[in-house]
Parts: sequence; structure tokens; C-alpha cells
Amino acid sequence: MLLFLQKDEVRKNKNHADKSTLVISSRHALRQDICQRIRMAGVSPVEELSIDFINADKITLPESVSAVVIDIAHCNDVPRVISKIYSQIPRDCGCAVVGDLDSIAVAQNFMEHGISYFYSTFQVGELVDRVAGGLVREERRRAININVFGCKGGIGTTLLSYQLSRAIAALKPLPLLLMQGGNGSHDIDLLLGKKLNQDSVPYNEHIDLRQELSPEIPDLSQQMFTKYNFIVYDQSIQSFDKERLNALAEHTQCGILMIDHSTSSVRTARKFLDEFERVQRSSKRSSRRLYICLNESRPAMESRISLVDLETLLGQPVDISLPYMKKIGAKAVASDFWRKGRKNPLDKLTRYVLGIEEVKNNKPNASMLLHLRQLWSK
Repeated sequence: MLLFLQKDEVRKNKNHADKSTLVISSRHALRQDICQRIRMAGVSPVEELSIDFINADKITLPESVSAVVIDIAHCNDVPRVISKIYSQIPRDCGCAVVGDLDSIAVAQNFMEHGISYFYSTFQVGELVDRVAGGLVREERRRAININVFGCKGGIGTTLLSYQLSRAIAALKPLPLLLMQGGNGSHDIDLLLGKKLNQDSVPYNEHIDLRQELSPEIPDLSQQMFTKYNFIVYDQSIQSFDKERLNALAEHTQCGILMIDHSTSSVRTARKFLDEFERVQRSSKRSSRRLYICLNESRPAMESRISLVDLETLLGQPVDISLPYMKKIGAKAVASDFWRKGRKNPLDKLTRYVLGIEEVKNNKPNASMLLHLRQLWSK
């Protein structure tokens, strides 16, 4: 019996040795101190990454990493740090944060998201104890949910969802699920040549595909979704009533409204905007984001609604415009599909979604657009 126990212990230690702990900090002294203490506690291997986690666009983690310690210095913007962790650290990886703020409120805010916070001056010892005991992956760390809502059939919602998923995976090579809702076009299998069902189907190294039969957005806290850092949800909403639009708004962390120059798409977008604004006002979460994407899906016609009129009716500016493409075919799955010269609007949309870049609204009439919309709706 003792022999079997010893063999089990050796096997356990070998499996643990295959995994490493990574300490991310741009501060040499603190990084060295934490690494040395972790090694002295009997944890190895320990790796170091000398970067500023908060401001780094892309972070490449070792494949063997199972636990990450992140130095956020004096940053007190917890939502920003949480968003960064969600978009950079795999969900099957334990995570702890160390910083310069001696604040119970900050520690509690992190703990609500399943992440432990330690004060760099006095709590490094506790941090090391936690790492030595194993940073267990917390189920409260949820995927970043990106909803792409088509306000009219046939305006390229599925194509945008696919292209956006590829762009996200290129910038953040982490597990991503592209899921098509039950009210969508159900043509993603034709676009990508993959037979889909309600089970997740691998598309490439980082992207899985899934097709839902129900028009309702699924519960993303279910076990089947825990492996993903990003979930891109593609759904057409032109036939949804007020209750369903409100439910979608409730479950929208980051949303993209896909419109064209038609009155029907603008009308649907307005209905969702009303529900989104209502949810935003009554919600404690202040980090909900919504972008308006205009797809020039058809050649320009004199009778179509102008961009100025579109923005007036919507009450806010269009954030991204996708240019009209004459011939689609096989080019639709190319990564540079919407590129015109050096510019690709998809790149900018991806950076908005990932929080790498903020929308710069230089239009002085933004507030006036909202006022005009309110007058128009009376």
C-alpha cells in the first residue's frame, strides 16, 4: 500500500512539474522578489515576463503556464483590469493580482470576479502561500460575450461575425466560440464548409463553431462554455418583439448593431437602442458597450437614406462603415475582405471590441442627434 501511495505522489509531482507559474511585472525588483519567494516555497518552474500588463496590446503566454501573477502597480480601474485579464489569460489558468493600493474595496471587487488581490507592500507572503497551495481556476471568470445583431436579413451579419471572430483570434490567440442564434440565417455552414449542430465543432486551432436552434441567447455560465475566453453570438433581431429585445439587451456585455441604408434596419436598430438605453440606466454595470456598424451591402442609390439622416434617426453616430464589395464568392472568407488600400474597417472594429482603442467621436452634433431623434419619435 505504501508503495502505491508513493507512486501516486511521484506521478502527481511529475504532472505538477509540467506546469509553470508566470509572474508578469515591469518592475524588476518586485518581480524578482515574488519569483524568488515562490521558488523558495517549493514551486517550480517559475517564469518571468517583464511587461506592463495594463498597457500591453498583446501578451504571449508560455504553453505550460497554469498560474499567473499580475502586477497592476497603482492602477485602481478594476473593470479595466478585469477586462484585460478576461481577454489575455486562458480561463483554465489560475490568476492572482498584486498592486500598490491597500484597499479592501479593491480586493472585494476582484474577488467578485474570482480573482485574488494582494497588497504589494505587506501581502506578498500571502500571495506566495496562495500560489504554493494552487491558484484554482474560478468559475466566476466568464467569457467576454460579443453580440452581433443583424437589424435586417441579408445584410452580412454572419459574414461580419465570422470575420470579427478571426480578427479577434489573430490578436488574442485564446479559445473563441462563434455561435449562430436560432433566428439567424443558418448559412455559416455554407460559408465555411462545416456541418454544424448544437455541439461545438472545431474550425481551427482557436475557433469553435456552434449553431443554436432557440432564438433565445443561451446561459453562458453553463459548463459547455467554460473553456472559452470569447463568445461571438450572431443573431438576427428584425422580428423580435420588445420583450425579446429587452432580454437581449440585458445579456449584452458588448454589442454590434448591423444596419444598412434601409428604413426597416434603422427602425429595428432604434427599437433595440431604446431597450439598451433603458437597461443601461437601470443597471449597476457601467461597462456595457454598443457599436453601430453600417454595411454598404448594395450599390449606392439616390433613393436610399443618407448617412446624416441615418445618424439623426438613430440618435448617435455610426461607428464603423463597411464598404460595398462588388464580388464576394470565395473572397468572403479572406481576412482582408473589406480592406481598401491600407485601411480595413474590421481592424478598427476589432480594436474597439477588445478595448485596445476607444471610439473617437469628433462629431460636434452628437448630442443634437439624440435631441433630433427624441423630437422625431414624438
